[in-house]
Amino acid sequence: MKELRACPFCGRASHLSVCNTWGIDLTEDEMFCGEMPTWQVYCGYCGACGPEVIAKKDKAIEAWNRRAGDTDA
Repeated sequence: MKELRACPFCGRASHLSVCNTWGIDLTEDEMFCGEMPTWQVYCGYCGACGPEVIAKKDKAIEAWNRRAGDTDA
């Protein structure tokens, strides 16, 4: 698993966790019925949450680690 960067809001790194939120039950048109794993990084100190990402835990970590001003190079 990739290392998590410190929380951009409180600066702490020791209170971070990657959570399976099981956030999608069905779509707006109710075509999908069931649970789909979604992942999110959560800061247990200040309550900040990263974006929910479908199916890939590593993608949730990448989204959390991305900061304004970062370049792809």
